Amino acid sequence: METVYQHFRPSERAFIDTATGWVTSAENQYSPYLTPFIDPRQAYILKTLVAQTPDFLLEEAEWAKQHERRRYLIRPDYYEVSEADFELSLLSIRYPSKFSTLTHPHILGALMNVGMKREVFGDILNIDQAWQIVVEKEVANYVILNLTKIGAINVQLSEVDSSEALSVPNDYEDRFVTVSSMRLDTVIAGVYNISRQKVKTMIESGLVKVNWQQVENATFECSENDMLSVRKHGRILIIDQVGKSKKDKLKLNVKVK
Repeated sequence: METVYQHFRPSERAFIDTATGWVTSAENQYSPYLTPFIDPRQAYILKTLVAQTPDFLLEEAEWAKQHERRRYLIRPDYYEVSEADFELSLLSIRYPSKFSTLTHPHILGALMNVGMKREVFGDILNIDQAWQIVVEKEVANYVILNLTKIGAINVQLSEVDSSEALSVPNDYEDRFVTVSSMRLDTVIAGVYNISRQKVKTMIESGLVKVNWQQVENATFECSENDMLSVRKHGRILIIDQVGKSKKDKLKLNVKVK
């Protein structure tokens, strides 16, 4: 296990232990293991663990491959996967859209208020005034019965087929940037072309998250598959390092939103 730990942050050890338990369960029973919803960084760690496990593969639902938070199936190579294996439900939100406006934070807050833990639901999908939520199948009826208000807005949820899932446009821009290091302030400054001092102030003021967790240390070391969220600027997904410049700076492949 120590060899796995050394490739990731100390703060990620708890998730490594959890994910290792999932893989071990699949191995011991030689049968598929379905994970809860996890974020892209956690998925990267899980993929690393499964890649070290002979005769096992990692799968995801075809219709949800563009989603940020997903469920994964750890399966033996003999097992044939079907969509039903992922136990997903797609819920559509009906509300008086002519008179009301929904937002992602309001829907997220409403889900939390009815007792939903973050690992039992995935992405909140939106195009114009249409909204959908991806949830674990076993909690779908509970959400439908209990989520009747979002803020002051009366809503009605119903399950729809996965073929009706909103195809949310991929509005990330592919970009290559050159930075002197993988420090959090350096990466953000390089991507948005703003001063490191300004970025440092933003970080220390709690305006920056890494993998959905607030980070207030400007010297925090970023890694591949980290998602950086910078309030009032957007998001940065670090894909990988693609070499060094002639001045020995790091070249990064990123997606910016």
